[in-house]
Amino acid sequence: MKLEVSTEFYGGALCPIEEAVEALAKADAANLVGEATINAAVDKGLVDPQAVIYFGAVPHVQIVKL
Repeated sequence: MKLEVSTEFYGGALCPIEEAVEALAKADAANLVGEATINAAVDKGLVDPQAVIYFGAVPHVQIVKL
């Protein structure tokens, strides 16, 4: 299986990780890719580390608030 990270889906303005986590805390749904982003979300209690899956060495997690 292959995970393609495209600018069409994930693109947009880059921001500091703190700003991304703040926006994530307010989001109803999110797709996260990469160690830095996912680790920051786990550290803030926004992601259960057991929910993280890997595409090769690349971590990925989806969040949906119900």
